[in-house]
Amino acid sequence: MQGHIDKIYVMGGPNMSYTSSLGMEAFVDYPIRPLTGRTWGQKPKMSWPHKSCYYFPKAFPVYRLHKIVSVLLAVLGMSLISIVAFVLAQATAGPSFEMVNVNNDYDKTISKDVGYGALGNTRKLEDHAEYKRSGENDYEDEDGSEADDDDDDDMVIFEEKSENNNYANDEDDEDEDNENEEFDMNYFDNSLLDDPKQSKENVNSDNLDVTESVPFNTPNIRKEWKELPKINFIDSKGRHILEDGVVFTVEVEKLLRDPGMNDSAVGRIQGHLRARDISKIEEPSWDRCGRPKNQWVELLGGQAACARYRYPDDNLLLGEVLSFYLGRLLGIHHVPPVVLSLPADQAWIPVADKVLQAGWEYTSPVVLTPWLKGLKRDRMPSALLEAVMGNKTLGPDGAGKSLPLTLLDEDDLSRLLQWSDLLVFDYITGNYDRVASMQDAAESEQKLDIMNNTIHNLVRSEETGALWLIDNESGLIDAYNLLYGGLDDIQAERFLQFHSRMLQSICVFRRSTMEAIEGLANHPHPEKLLIKFVYDHEPLYTLLPDPLKSDLFVKYFSQRIKETYEWMNKCVKKVAK
Repeated sequence: MQGHIDKIYVMGGPNMSYTSSLGMEAFVDYPIRPLTGRTWGQKPKMSWPHKSCYYFPKAFPVYRLHKIVSVLLAVLGMSLISIVAFVLAQATAGPSFEMVNVNNDYDKTISKDVGYGALGNTRKLEDHAEYKRSGENDYEDEDGSEADDDDDDDMVIFEEKSENNNYANDEDDEDEDNENEEFDMNYFDNSLLDDPKQSKENVNSDNLDVTESVPFNTPNIRKEWKELPKINFIDSKGRHILEDGVVFTVEVEKLLRDPGMNDSAVGRIQGHLRARDISKIEEPSWDRCGRPKNQWVELLGGQAACARYRYPDDNLLLGEVLSFYLGRLLGIHHVPPVVLSLPADQAWIPVADKVLQAGWEYTSPVVLTPWLKGLKRDRMPSALLEAVMGNKTLGPDGAGKSLPLTLLDEDDLSRLLQWSDLLVFDYITGNYDRVASMQDAAESEQKLDIMNNTIHNLVRSEETGALWLIDNESGLIDAYNLLYGGLDDIQAERFLQFHSRMLQSICVFRRSTMEAIEGLANHPHPEKLLIKFVYDHEPLYTLLPDPLKSDLFVKYFSQRIKETYEWMNKCVKKVAK
């Protein structure tokens, strides 16, 4: 049928309806097809596609589209079902070994953007996850009514004493030792410390393989202090406590039964962590490796470690790595060794399915820290706490507002020796997740007795009395971003004062630490020295953001070293007067 029409009749059930369609030349019927359209005075012609070709009239009834709509809905539904099924399949089954079996030539097999974006994100202190975790309401009076901390480190976790194995302490527990929960660790057998006095039964031949050891050499940056006052301090018991005014004597140094890991021990541990395959991986818990996405891992041979995963906050991994190497430069040998590991490496193949279930990116590095044993939480020495609470300085008697050392027993002297290192270390790194977080809680809650509780991320060996500075990821990078980033000047100033107050609470130091500070303070670029030290010993270091691109790190790392040096020099001059 052809000719001019003004109406198109459409059969729609028992009743007939119509709609107007001007300028159309043909009926529309099923199946829908391109219509012949023309303008007046021209011959009809087929157009496909063309602006004058209409697939259906402008007023075409909607019910005539039901077949098209049905097909589209069916396709959409099948697509959604396929996507859901694929996601579920990936979550329940790991990839084949061929997918992750890459060799050790990371530059050729792994491509990853290691830009500096992670270091540029400045956050407010109260909004930061690590700060929130440290400042939660876990400070209570020492009556056992509440745990001191539910999860303040990733490398070592506490063994719960209560019968129901939950996160709360047993309120009926009257034993003070139960307030300092014991660490249940099984890595650092005594052979790692090269102790010739250890008994043979403590050595497990499977623990370490000499051939796995890697070179580790700490650069010697120490410089001797000149013009120290020739003043010695001997207490009423005849103990020679201080020499050169502010320096702990060799006699006090010998009170520390465990001097820490030498370079050889560090090389053996790092080589072991890098060489062994991962034979087992388990989800973290309150008593093992801490917060979600961390994993407890077991190496071939039975040794254990915690794997820290922080992507996309790799600046936290960077803080952990840099803090360890800074500790080595300062001669502080009780900061646990760290190594970077890549889940895409062949060492992780036996647990590839667990890696996927953990939600890790295969190309995002993790930090492995060895698992320690026989440790428990420790408090601040009473003499130092008295100095902090009284806004005084612990040092030689008679030197201004200072407190004497002559009344301390050997155990307190040994702990104070190590705390002097801790305060120097935390001041330089700006670590807000140890003493500073407790100062913040004590001030915010107006409960000064919080400072008498066990200290965050500080544990003590029950056997040797050595203090281990653990969980240092908030130091240097993240701490500087938070303290100097400028988003919350009030909070930043508070934490700056916390660090200054702790550093200025003590005026006695180890000679090795003073000489290391002297060397770093007089080095033209201490930040480059630290980064080169890391680069020379960590093969995967380039997978992390480059801290030398951070103006905050470059500026304030050297500045805080100089401020530490100035405080030490002030202590020396004060005694000399």
